[in-house]
Amino acid sequence: MISTQVVAIDVDDRWAPELNDVDDVERLLPGTISLIREWFRTYKIPDGKPPNKFALEERCMPRAYAHGVIRDTHAAYRDLLASGGHEGLHLPADISSLTGLARDSEIVDRRLPLSPAKATL
Repeated sequence: MISTQVVAIDVDDRWAPELNDVDDVERLLPGTISLIREWFRTYKIPDGKPPNKFALEERCMPRAYAHGVIRDTHAAYRDLLASGGHEGLHLPADISSLTGLARDSEIVDRRLPLSPAKATL
């Protein structure tokens, strides 16, 4: 099974205006990506599970890649709900509100404005 993790920052965090992509994190907070990767590698070990393995040569992918994963996952979830294939899954009592989720182009929270250089995703 493939499990994709998306790492984000709170818009109210003091670093939020400066951290728009993975390269910004590496440049401004060196070593943080490696620490996050190690946490994801080892966090299940206390439960007796083996360390997690990584695809993509253990690279942390840029925001454009993450947006694609979010878009694809959202579309698959929306299609699952529309097809009725969600029977037996634990979902909120009223899933009618979920079937009208935002269009794919609107699924990324836009509260944090991008710097002009990075505004074209």
